[in-house]
Amino acid sequence: MFAASPATIATVIVLSAVHNKVGLPMNAMVGVILAVLVTWLIMLVMVLASGSVRKGGQQVVTRLMGLMLISMGFQFVLTGLKNFMAD
Repeated sequence: MFAASPATIATVIVLSAVHNKVGLPMNAMVGVILAVLVTWLIMLVMVLASGSVRKGGQQVVTRLMGLMLISMGFQFVLTGLKNFMAD
């Protein structure tokens, strides 16, 4: 089962937009694998530590994951504007 977070999907979109070579976009594939692995590890740690971590700690992790999503979205917008202005 493959579950992709919104940050993973945004990473694939950004890296695919800047990938110009013919063939497999290896940087996009590595980005997906790393993002899925990091997301999985963070969620695993939160599940294992849910008894000892208070609700505030879970909110911190939730906000950090949201910050990752916002930064990827911002990068997507900047890449799109750069390509639009170049044309």
